[in-house]
Amino acid sequence: VGDRKQMPPTSFFERQVSGEDGAESEEAADVQAGQIGAMESILSLCEARGMPGGMLRWHYRSRHPSLIAVSNDEFYDNRLVFPPSPDSASASMGMSFRFVDGGEYQRGRKRDNPGEAQAVAEQVLAHARRSPDETLGVVALSVAQRDTILNRLEFMRTEFPELEAFCQESKEDPFFVKNLENVQGDERDVIFISVGYGKDAGGYMSQHFGPVSSEGGERRLNVLFTRARKQCRVFASIRYSDIRLDAIRHAGPRVLRRFLKYAETGDMDVPEPTGEPMDSPFEEDVARTLKRHGHGVVPQVGSSGFKIDLAVRDPDDASRFLLAIECDGARYHSSSWARERDRLRQTVLEQKGWTFHRIWSTDWFHNRDAELRKLLDAIERARSSRSSERTPVAPPPPEVRVTRNPRPEPAGPPRPAYQPADFEIPERASSILHEASAATLSPHVARIVAEEGPVHIDEVARRMSRLWGYKRCGRRIQEAVQQAVEAALRAGQVRWADDGGRRFLERPEGSLAVVRDRSGASPTLRKPDMLPPSEIEAAIREVVERNVGISVEDCAVEVARLFGFKSTSADLRAHLDAHTKRMVQQGNLAVQDDYLRLA
Repeated sequence: VGDRKQMPPTSFFERQVSGEDGAESEEAADVQAGQIGAMESILSLCEARGMPGGMLRWHYRSRHPSLIAVSNDEFYDNRLVFPPSPDSASASMGMSFRFVDGGEYQRGRKRDNPGEAQAVAEQVLAHARRSPDETLGVVALSVAQRDTILNRLEFMRTEFPELEAFCQESKEDPFFVKNLENVQGDERDVIFISVGYGKDAGGYMSQHFGPVSSEGGERRLNVLFTRARKQCRVFASIRYSDIRLDAIRHAGPRVLRRFLKYAETGDMDVPEPTGEPMDSPFEEDVARTLKRHGHGVVPQVGSSGFKIDLAVRDPDDASRFLLAIECDGARYHSSSWARERDRLRQTVLEQKGWTFHRIWSTDWFHNRDAELRKLLDAIERARSSRSSERTPVAPPPPEVRVTRNPRPEPAGPPRPAYQPADFEIPERASSILHEASAATLSPHVARIVAEEGPVHIDEVARRMSRLWGYKRCGRRIQEAVQQAVEAALRAGQVRWADDGGRRFLERPEGSLAVVRDRSGASPTLRKPDMLPPSEIEAAIREVVERNVGISVEDCAVEVARLFGFKSTSADLRAHLDAHTKRMVQQGNLAVQDDYLRLA
């Protein structure tokens, strides 16, 4: 049993387990698809052997037709059977759309949309307050957007007990936040979808949508579309019209555009050029004339089961059509009934939002100039009256604005910011990093440690890789840096910090235990394992001394703030608690009445 329209087995999870970079790229996904080969699964193999099969047509999950409508039409030829719903689409049932005004996609290194992530997090809180008994899952189209949503929720969980209770993992169907690649097999009462991709601060929008743009991206979307039982809410800072069909290689972005249009308007029809030739010389003449006047014309555009003779593109938005032109050519004369050719086609297309204009061949050939003026006037009227706003399927639920009483910032002098080493390496122009000798690399290791120490040895390798001009730090680079570190240790240029695990390096004369602000640092520097023990213990000592006495839980929160973290994750809390216990065991701290005090 399997579904060829959803995801086959891939090597994605192997990459996740091995810890490799999870960033999606269209090229990498295409290579992966090529490696899978023709027999992508046992199901494919059985079908290739001619084994008899049948379709399981009953769809049990979606309790409202709008939740399965796009997948049923796009992938299953409307053959899925599901019971009708007595409810119309509403805030608590069916498909709905939330446009996040002001959401910006952070192109480059971050590749997330903080405004959209905040909107999703606030609606998760609203759900936890309104409908805590309904299960909820959040799916982002990218790993970066997933992480941003998780960070926002982690921050809010420390301030809102109802959200913390809702997010407990002990439930049978716990709340989750996942990226597109990891959600297959999950289902929840309510699904929130965060598109993430959109226009940047300058208004530019790339037409790349991560794994959706890759080969097989439409199958990933089919998995996503069918996760909700009761309600699916789509959060996006773009509208369907922002996705250009002329700029795509694979089917994924087209399906995404269709899904967004349905979520926003209730209409999944997306007009597409069929590539078929024009029916008559009459149509060819009209098209040539319009092109001479600077208009983009596409013949044989499929829409709502019809083929429009000529469609005029919107000069302000190449992904949209302004006008449907019907000519009395071969299709008109082949229609069996006058009612179909003269009224029904036009009515159906106008109901779909088309502006309709008809040209009679006799008028065009006998009074060409007058008909051309009418046609150009019709295009201008359609352009001036074009509205990008459509009525959504369901009104969005009331906005939930989160009012916070944030914990006051720790008193004391401002924290020095963590400054990654940044200097020129002359050898990078003439040599490859992993081929350079330990003697060549060891002085650079010493300088990195001098500027950043105490610093984790893995971070030294990452810094060396970046200074050499590389974006990643692979196994061979790590081995080369390891050898350089050993050479620097032998030469007395660096030494191991006293952490008992030979992980952190510092200058030969030692390093001052200064707590550095990591609020603007890279994600790797913000990991609990990357915090030097000397800095952690200095921060704990400072917090305890300032408060005279403080609980272990509050101490962890205050220490996290000293490092510049807005929230205290479970991993960070466990890391800080372990250091606190060690300081108590060593006699540097004492516990009195459940409060930490200086010994």
